Amino acid sequence: MLILDIKQIFFDERDRVKKFLDAAGDSLSSFRYFKTRPLAAIKGHAATFLGYNNHEAVVYGHLDKDTKENKLWLGICTSEEQRGHGYGKQMMMQLIKTFNKQTEYNILYLMVDEENIGAINLYAKFGFININNHNGKHLMVLGIKK
Repeated sequence: MLILDIKQIFFDERDRVKKFLDAAGDSLSSFRYFKTRPLAAIKGHAATFLGYNNHEAVVYGHLDKDTKENKLWLGICTSEEQRGHGYGKQMMMQLIKTFNKQTEYNILYLMVDEENIGAINLYAKFGFININNHNGKHLMVLGIKK
């Protein structure tokens, strides 16, 4: 497994996220976060990260604060051409580490398409459990922090 250089991305660096999304390929068919939100949504994130291999962004991750429902949502996307190298696992480790350091939220949420078995298995390895199925999607949570 190649070790990533994971960097936190701030609002004024959102062009880096756009560059990643432009190159992500078919991965965007299951990662639809920015289809309904502008890049400026990064401003409301608890944290946003890009993982780099040889100066190329290969994986994206965020913790998004939903202030209306008082929930923290995990989002992750590995570039289509870079799947299978363990980049998603490394980004998940960073996101969960960041979640565990913050004190505002006790539960971490995510939604995943039911046919995305690889992602569901990855999330389960990190302790996420499926609590609801609706319209072909699983709502998964990482339990209450200690």
